[in-house]
Amino acid sequence: MTKKFLRGFQYVFLSICSIISIFPFIWMIIAATNKSVDVTKGTLMPGNYLMENLKAVFSSDLQYGMAFKNSLVIACCNYSSGNGSFLSGRVCVCYL
Repeated sequence: MTKKFLRGFQYVFLSICSIISIFPFIWMIIAATNKSVDVTKGTLMPGNYLMENLKAVFSSDLQYGMAFKNSLVIACCNYSSGNGSFLSGRVCVCYL
């Protein structure tokens, strides 16, 4: 009985930890699909404003497109330096 109780407690505990860990990602997706007014109210349902929000982000002066491109280049270089099968490491070093 003690073994079954501990096993059940373990599953309940891990389930709660999983929900707590996943919640920020769910909140990020929900926030991306709502207006900022709805997010500050605490809305937990996805909205219909994803494309409008993405247009606002990429049309701003903060150059998010360049940041995404730089992140992609760094990720490809790191992958190729560790594995060597995606791009050659020398090409990435020359690009940087």
